[in-house]
Amino acid sequence: MGLTRIRAEQISDIDYKQAVRVITLSDVTLSGGAPATVDGVNLSAGNRVLVAGQSTGSQNGLYIVQTVGAGSNGTWIRSSDGNATGEIEAGMIVMVTEGDIYKDTQWKLTTNDPIVIGTTPLVFEQNSAYAFGNIYANGTAVLANAVGGTVTLSAGDNIAITGNNTTKTVTIGVTGISLNSIANGTSNVTVVSSGGNVTVGVGGTSNVAVFSTGGANVTGTLGVSGNITGGNILGNGAGLSGINAFSSIAVTGSNTLTANSIATGLTFTGDTSIVVTANTSTNTVSFAFGGTGESIFATGGDMGLVTEVVVVSEDLGLVTDPVVESYDLGSIVTSGVIVADALIVPTYTVTTLPPANPQAQIIFVSNESGGAVLAFSDGTNWRRCTDRAIVT
Repeated sequence: MGLTRIRAEQISDIDYKQAVRVITLSDVTLSGGAPATVDGVNLSAGNRVLVAGQSTGSQNGLYIVQTVGAGSNGTWIRSSDGNATGEIEAGMIVMVTEGDIYKDTQWKLTTNDPIVIGTTPLVFEQNSAYAFGNIYANGTAVLANAVGGTVTLSAGDNIAITGNNTTKTVTIGVTGISLNSIANGTSNVTVVSSGGNVTVGVGGTSNVAVFSTGGANVTGTLGVSGNITGGNILGNGAGLSGINAFSSIAVTGSNTLTANSIATGLTFTGDTSIVVTANTSTNTVSFAFGGTGESIFATGGDMGLVTEVVVVSEDLGLVTDPVVESYDLGSIVTSGVIVADALIVPTYTVTTLPPANPQAQIIFVSNESGGAVLAFSDGTNWRRCTDRAIVT
């Protein structure tokens, strides 16, 4: 016999529910603050809403807009087909009809029975919308473990990924490089291979470097001719053109200096009376005697036979050591010792008299009380040559 009226018990266990207008996946205030717009849709009183994002999971479920939100009076209440235990069970499915993001999507309750409305946390997952059956990454299947799974294609260095929703295609290509060039936006390096040889051009200049199979010779604008035998060619930050070096540095009377790496530095260090000066403008290093009055010859050193005429004057001060050897110094004509057959003795004042020991020294005292006078030492005092009186 056919049915003339649907009875409640005949539809009470159906898994599908009447569609909702929108779904909210964020935490909302259900009473006294419910929003008036969800997923870009302006709500009206009586609209059905699937609430699936409450921080308190037991609040999730099917709702009816009782009062459209205006300030703080928006209120949603549970729908009549989802407000009592037994009306919502595991596997329940509901369609969403509108929304900027979730229109025409289907949602499934994944919470297992038993379910007590208002007590049991309810979890909803997107059941279907539009989906590809399989996705393969270079032959490897990428399979979702849930309807809500997402496949993300990430670009890498010089790899560009472009998606087209109209044609349902994803294009993966290169950016900044091509099969025969590498571009940085302002210039490019072009590599051409022919017969085993590699020719490199930069910024439109061809044949900057040519690498031949017969010994890997480098010729052309690079300015290098000959074989490259090292494993790598390393620059110093300014490119190959910035590498300038001497093959070796020979030090007279010593060994040849050889660098053990490109980063090895050669340091010139000054010694006693020697000053080292570097000039970065002329790329020169100068060595010179330095310091005022520096002694070139060590005290007590054997100077050998001096045969050259003395042309530079030096104040030798007080000579206190007896002459034990004689040398022919030529004609000494500088001030301080002998000038044109005249004997010149050191000049002092009464307050700057030198020690009177040893005796037999002769000096000139410029301000002695009786007037300027020659004086001699007796080993203890300085005495005037005129009357042997002690200089005062």
